[in-house]
Amino acid sequence: MSAAARRTGLTLFLVYLIAYGAFVGVNAFWPEVMRREVWAGVNLAVTSGMALIVGAFALAVLYAVRCGRPRSEELSQNGRD
Repeated sequence: MSAAARRTGLTLFLVYLIAYGAFVGVNAFWPEVMRREVWAGVNLAVTSGMALIVGAFALAVLYAVRCGRPRSEELSQNGRD
């Protein structure tokens, strides 16, 4: 794994960690905010929970696209041609 892939993975992890931390913090300290209806009778807790799931999938796809396939120069450096 290249340093760039590690850096990208850590950055995406931190993005998700901040989003999840905000979700948990609002649920723990301001539960009345999560009871608000935001769309079609669905409250903010369900909407933001689903957004976290979709966001995690999007971050995984982003990582796979950006770092999933080793470049030819990385392969030759590792001795695999």
